[in-house]
Amino acid sequence: MIDIAEIISEYRWRKNYAVLYKNERYILDSNNLRCALTLMRMMPEIPEDLSVDKIFEEYIKIFMRKKSFGRGVIDSKKHAVIAEYKEHANDYFMNFIIEGERLIKRAVDDKLTLKNIIYSNKSTLEKDGYINKAECPCYISNEGIMSTVSNTKPVPSEIALGVMPQYSLEAVLYGEYTSLLITDSVNNPDNLGLVIRTADACGADAVIVTGTGAAPYHKNCVRASRGAIGRLPVLYYPDGNHIINELKSAGVTFIGTSAHAENTVNNIDAPKKFAAVIGNETFGISSDILELCDINIKIEMARGQSSFNVAVAAGIILNRLGE
Repeated sequence: MIDIAEIISEYRWRKNYAVLYKNERYILDSNNLRCALTLMRMMPEIPEDLSVDKIFEEYIKIFMRKKSFGRGVIDSKKHAVIAEYKEHANDYFMNFIIEGERLIKRAVDDKLTLKNIIYSNKSTLEKDGYINKAECPCYISNEGIMSTVSNTKPVPSEIALGVMPQYSLEAVLYGEYTSLLITDSVNNPDNLGLVIRTADACGADAVIVTGTGAAPYHKNCVRASRGAIGRLPVLYYPDGNHIINELKSAGVTFIGTSAHAENTVNNIDAPKKFAAVIGNETFGISSDILELCDINIKIEMARGQSSFNVAVAAGIILNRLGE
């Protein structure tokens, strides 16, 4: 196994922003760093004669984009890109749909991995320079054809297919400090998207979606996350008990939320590695998950309401514990 300390000369981390430097030269951003760490853990061994420079060359080949990409026209519903789009669009574990000018521009600016962009002559992407800037194949088409890959009404003027970076738990937990947000069966995809957006804004290292709730790559979730999906690690584990036990064995302290807890969010100190857990909109955290939590807290509120929206609760907890 590679010793990460031997090849990283400087590693900076603050509020979900990580960069890797070698000889004062920028190499990888936070998502690509996590991907590199994941890749390294998958390698059984590295040849002794493989130099540090060669390792970085391999990373750059894998993670840095090519400088030129195809541009074209899609004038048929039977076009190969349309067929590929339909085939992969529902593969929620690997791909997700991005619709609309604002989110696609943000995805290009953030250098998210995009399989392709399809846009109509009503789109501002070309006029604003984003087609030239995009590091993926781009195709101009029309609303009739684009409606075959989107059921949104009215049909968006631009659609992209994003590829979610894959992360190992070891990569997510890398470093002295880790803050995670765990969702337990959050049902509404808009709520889940707001939760992910909130976790991103609060500097969480990752969101882990568990239980039988909404899919993290549902288009409503992607839209509500406002660009966080694809940039912030989002892992999906239907079996919440299993992943919690695995994280606990890695030294992560679990902080549950319950209206009946004695502690409040304001009177506990955050451990170096912690995971805050929020539950279903109606029923809260399931009893078996709550029993696995090391600490249970409540958020004090004025009389008249019994709970906060899940995204609001996540924001209060992460903002307080991340101080």
